[in-house]
Amino acid sequence: MTQATPDKRPAARLRQALGQTDDLACEQAHDLIPALVDAEFAGEDVDAAPEYAALLRHLDHCEACAVLYAGISEDLAALADTTVPLPADRPAMRSFFTPVRQSEHVVLRVFGGLARRFELALRAPQLAAGPATLGGGGQITFFTDALPEVEGSPVVSVSLSVDEGVAELLVAIREANAATRWQVQVAAETVAHTATTDERGVAHFTGLPVASLWQITLNCSVIGNE
Repeated sequence: MTQATPDKRPAARLRQALGQTDDLACEQAHDLIPALVDAEFAGEDVDAAPEYAALLRHLDHCEACAVLYAGISEDLAALADTTVPLPADRPAMRSFFTPVRQSEHVVLRVFGGLARRFELALRAPQLAAGPATLGGGGQITFFTDALPEVEGSPVVSVSLSVDEGVAELLVAIREANAATRWQVQVAAETVAHTATTDERGVAHFTGLPVASLWQITLNCSVIGNE
């Protein structure tokens, strides 16, 4: 199976599918497709893996699920293509991948594929409840941690400052032995902006409305090394 539209699969496998029984319901297939796509982008031979056999048979028989598979695969392929910058107003992509770290305030997802990419969802500080602590440009760091789940174990730090109802967000991504540039997309309730980390590994976002920042999702992907 390749990362192509279903009608481009090898004819031999399609002929073989005609003689096989489809014993998987569409609802079950919907739950399994994301793992199949993730495995493909990680370079696994899904055709030879028994855990994907039932799903592959179902995709050979079900046009609706095959279309869903193709859409998810194409979306991830586009995100993995770092030669094409994400538009500044691109909405956050729905995440189909199981979190590798999850708590009340932090959810981390790591995406397989050609380029390193991860998604970090953070619960922001209670800005409205205590504006005096953040007003006047005072800055707080509400997340800082190494991400050993991501290849290279980058250290990520997220800081926020608020002045007269407008927020500035700084996202720092640094690795010990690499000067890597990252493309960072910040998505909140009503905003989505994209920036690239500078030579210090910091991406700057300014003019963000405070009211929309109760939860922030960072989509980060490598765009090159210096």
